[in-house]
Amino acid sequence: MKIIDIEIATPPKENYFHNYDLHEMIHGNDWEKVFIKKNWSKDYPLESNGFESRFLTKTPIISNDDTMITSFDLMMKSSKKLLKRDPKLKKNISLVLSITTTSHKYTTSLASLACGQLNLSCASLEMKAGCASGLYALELARTHLETNNGYVLILSAETLSKIANRKFIYSVGDAGVAILLGKTKRNSFLKKKFETRGKFASQMGIKQNLPIPDGRVITDDFEFQSSDGLDSNFLQAWKEFPKNFLKESKLNSSEIQFFISNQPNKRFIDAAIHSCELNLKFQSSVLKKFSNCGQTGFFLTLAEMYKESNWKSGDLAFLCGIGGGMNLASIIWSL
Repeated sequence: MKIIDIEIATPPKENYFHNYDLHEMIHGNDWEKVFIKKNWSKDYPLESNGFESRFLTKTPIISNDDTMITSFDLMMKSSKKLLKRDPKLKKNISLVLSITTTSHKYTTSLASLACGQLNLSCASLEMKAGCASGLYALELARTHLETNNGYVLILSAETLSKIANRKFIYSVGDAGVAILLGKTKRNSFLKKKFETRGKFASQMGIKQNLPIPDGRVITDDFEFQSSDGLDSNFLQAWKEFPKNFLKESKLNSSEIQFFISNQPNKRFIDAAIHSCELNLKFQSSVLKKFSNCGQTGFFLTLAEMYKESNWKSGDLAFLCGIGGGMNLASIIWSL
């Protein structure tokens, strides 16, 4: 399987916020004095987790409303830009996969809506496996291409700012990616592993569904919540799962040129790279530019690498995603 094309979409540029912008929103115009008084570092989101800037549909000082950009809007923006470059590609799409955890239509597949908006008559499916969803979608795309002609269009988007309270707003970002995949004659996935650890499923999530009904009082039931111990459990998973997978693959760490993850935070990514003893050809800047965009962070990293790195045929990419559930996935992709 190979990438035919890839495109990113974001909210408008006026929705792009630096950490200092959020400091001012939350702590007021005199936020620097507040930070000095409390002995806080103004760069703590960057220093601790690698977050510096992000696109936000919703900020801590405004409420959700129906006019805000949705994940589906970002899917459409990215896919239309991609298909506009070469309209002939559209007629060869045989499967559309949509991925989001922040859908505004919970009983309707956004993949179906996308086919309608894009004028496509093909199979469609929505996937939801937390931040590991991207790797599940790639594996489904690969198996589809083994027995079907044409291309697979994956639409990934999140508007996590809509479910983030002031505690989490520094961590999240909103973005969308459309990626078009085609078949190759050679085996592209050398090794793969998918795993679920259901005992952690209750440690994170949202109690109520988006969108928030008109007139409903906004409570923390509509915001992302996590329990004590979640961070340490995820950190341990990022240390162990990639390391054990690489060992099972019988590959040496020196054979891996790229590491592509869902970009949760710098601590988790560094833990995985260090445990696997990877010496990488390309370092992603997605976390610093976009913060944590959930499963879309994986495709943002893939887009950045596709457009900016000098990968060559046969380079090996180590793909890893760990998301709520806990869902874990890893793939060795021969590019």
